[in-house]
Amino acid sequence: MEAYLELRRQPRWFLAFALIAAASAACMALSMPFTRQVALALLSGMLSTDELGNAVSMSERIQDLAVFISPMGLLGKWLLAATFLYLLSVILDATEPHFGRIFATVVHAEIILVVMAYVNVFLLYLKGPEAMHGPTDLQAIPGLDVLLSDSSANIPLFTLLNGINPFSLWYVAVLSTGMSVMTGLRRFTSGIMVAALWLAGLGCQYGIAAIGNSLRAAVGG
Repeated sequence: MEAYLELRRQPRWFLAFALIAAASAACMALSMPFTRQVALALLSGMLSTDELGNAVSMSERIQDLAVFISPMGLLGKWLLAATFLYLLSVILDATEPHFGRIFATVVHAEIILVVMAYVNVFLLYLKGPEAMHGPTDLQAIPGLDVLLSDSSANIPLFTLLNGINPFSLWYVAVLSTGMSVMTGLRRFTSGIMVAALWLAGLGCQYGIAAIGNSLRAAVGG
């Protein structure tokens, strides 16, 4: 709470952005051996040896590009999230809906998701790249996906349920507290706003996973 009160007085975010961007890029780089193994597992039955080598090489170049542009992706994600929360604050008649404060709150809450990413990579290294057989193996932190008997049978549903995990709930709780401090809204109201943002994000992840699943089925079929 005190940290958010200080952030309310001085809504600085650039240092946090720089640290988070660097940490996120490093985490993506650390995960590359595992994403490469998944790419090999998915494509090995579809392509010849030469085609497989070219496809994996292209995949690695795309990953390198993703690491390079990840800071811009973070800024875009935060701007969308802050705009969503700001508009809801205005609609709900918050006493002081200040976009800069809300944006700084969103940026600092991202630290929890960075911690989650590093825990996930640590668990992947405990398993080893040889344990990677499909996209679901890249998500080592358990969520509600533990209810599924076969996680690979429905990847979009796995993505949705895996997104409901202890770290994501921690993120929602911390961001809800920050929004309450920044806007003057009740904690319950702020919680509903952040939950709506979180569910919208899960919906986007589900949609992306469904598109990817359809593309894999089309290529494989």
